[in-house]
Amino acid sequence: MSRKYIFYVSGILLLGLFFGAIQANAHDWYPSACCGGTHCHPITSCSEIIENAKGVVWDGIQFTKDMIKPSQDNQCHVCIVKYYDTSLNPKCVFIQQGF
Repeated sequence: MSRKYIFYVSGILLLGLFFGAIQANAHDWYPSACCGGTHCHPITSCSEIIENAKGVVWDGIQFTKDMIKPSQDNQCHVCIVKYYDTSLNPKCVFIQQGF
């Protein structure tokens, strides 16, 4: 094998590890019951979350009061399982303190 080939393959592996670590860190503080490793993500603005009698609504999806958790950063996050038949199962919503 040439050095150029080894250098190229090593670079690709390092990039893969780097981006994998970034994604893993993004989910570190989400509880496993909410996230499952892929179901949670930050939303554009916390103002997208609307409070109602049952809890809160984001993008037409109802989160009951027991699904509301405090955010661990300065953003709001939602955790929603999307099934192949396009149905959605909301798990958790993380809101900023003092929402």
